[in-house]
Amino acid sequence: MVLLDGKTGETITTEGRSTIELGSEAFPFTKEAIQICKDKKNSKLISLFKDWTIFGNEADPSFLKSKEAVAIFIGRSSGDGAEYVFPCLKEAFNAL
Repeated sequence: MVLLDGKTGETITTEGRSTIELGSEAFPFTKEAIQICKDKKNSKLISLFKDWTIFGNEADPSFLKSKEAVAIFIGRSSGDGAEYVFPCLKEAFNAL
């Protein structure tokens, strides 16, 4: 779904579905309002992941045994919520 500015015809976003899912706080769906809502959503997600550790394909399996809990996200680099999960995980990791 594409959202267009009714006055100018300019493309606001090509991610209309995920923008609508941001709710009424993103209305009237200006680029600025959408970004503010995305930032808020990402901030909330980051706080959920603040104690998580991120590792890549080269993780030592013994590392996992020392952890109380392990969460693994398997998915594509886009879609399936990855556009929210990956940036949040990366930012949380860098903050630690």
